[in-house]
Amino acid sequence: MGLGRMRSGRENMDSYDQEFVIVGAGIAGLTLALLLHRMEKQLVLVEKRPRDAFLDEELRSINFTLTARGLATLQRLGLRDRVLEKAVRLNHRVVHHRHGGFVVQRYGSCASHAIYSIRRKALLQILQEEVDALSGVSVLYGAVVSSVDCNSGAVIYVREGRDHVMRARTIFAADGVFSQVRSSFLQQNSVYGRLQDFPWRYMEMHGDKEFVAALQLRLNAVHVWPGEGALLVGIPNPDGTVALMFLSDAIQESNRKRFVEIFSTHFPHVPMTSTMTTQLQEVPLGRLVTGSLSRWSHEDRVVFVGDACHAVLPFYGQGMNAALEDCFVLCDLLDQEASRAQAFAAYEARRRPQTNALAILSQAHFDNLQPGSHSLRWQAGTLMDLLLAHLTAGTWFHEYEKIAHTNIPYDLILNRLKFQKTLKRRSGLWLLEVGLRVFISLSRLLRSQLWKHPRSLSRVTTSTPSPR
Repeated sequence: MGLGRMRSGRENMDSYDQEFVIVGAGIAGLTLALLLHRMEKQLVLVEKRPRDAFLDEELRSINFTLTARGLATLQRLGLRDRVLEKAVRLNHRVVHHRHGGFVVQRYGSCASHAIYSIRRKALLQILQEEVDALSGVSVLYGAVVSSVDCNSGAVIYVREGRDHVMRARTIFAADGVFSQVRSSFLQQNSVYGRLQDFPWRYMEMHGDKEFVAALQLRLNAVHVWPGEGALLVGIPNPDGTVALMFLSDAIQESNRKRFVEIFSTHFPHVPMTSTMTTQLQEVPLGRLVTGSLSRWSHEDRVVFVGDACHAVLPFYGQGMNAALEDCFVLCDLLDQEASRAQAFAAYEARRRPQTNALAILSQAHFDNLQPGSHSLRWQAGTLMDLLLAHLTAGTWFHEYEKIAHTNIPYDLILNRLKFQKTLKRRSGLWLLEVGLRVFISLSRLLRSQLWKHPRSLSRVTTSTPSPR
């Protein structure tokens, strides 16, 4: 990225307190600050959390998963290797059957196809340390934004019990799915925004070493326990424990006393350790929220990134990766376009179709993580896609490989998958899928017989790359 090419626009900077203000110092906000600083821009981040609580995980333990898109941005910042030192490499997924046994599904067709698990706190700390070391970048911790004026660039916030106003030439909204900047934006402009709750509630729990040992869990894999109306996902931590997400359509605060019973019913082979019982009684319930915004910027004054404009369900593990990609694209366009307003328009034109497609893919992926991941049809279909991708040297798209291991735009992947689905139906390739279903069915029958003779039992590995 070139330095100093961004145009300052029509206003004289002397009339503003700051040229750039970033609201929100989470993953997206800190990344954006690092990228803008490389363009020799001075800026201020406004963060609602106090500095001494900034790295608190607020009882949220589920990890981020890094894939090719997020790693590309970290590589650009020179942080890729440092981040991966704190991460766990995950080569495959293990699907645990409700009544015992499991299937191992690789994350790709070659050894390099892996995703990486990192704790939220670890990634935030690395980015925070990088920002703290920069001159010309400051962070106002404990500053709660109450509103912004999209026309004047005024940011109104409360800090240490006092109201403050800071005028910005340009405001970058990186304050997440419940963005306060977006609330002001919707009130002051003819735009439409939507937040939609996913019907299931979730809990983020901690699987300690006792839990890992009891289940003999592999620590280089994502573990998934599908259930009817429930889902349990486990992602390993560097310390040998597992971050767990328990989701169900049956858990509500009103029936908290039944959580242990609900959990045990859905996952009978998952041990109920003392810590698990306590967590089910005490850990707060979380909401999964998707969001959309009909316009992502206002002139050259305000622009949105990440969850503030396109929150998606987490089941593909792409939300953070998409936010990092937003920052990458936005800064490139700011460096290339004649004005900020043009850069913002080009950014939205490029990213909106991609994030819309990601929302569709993420919702569909949840259906696969549910009992669909056990279905003959799903397993046969993904195995056939992998075989065809191998035979055509990648011309035929395998969904997970293209999303996790490439930077191909999400919308191009989605359109290609729709085309392939039509081609399968019209060309007779569906007959190959039927044959694979028969093969998998016979394999299951053989495994069921092996379960009756433990001495003969061997782990079953499929060549099907998995969803998250």
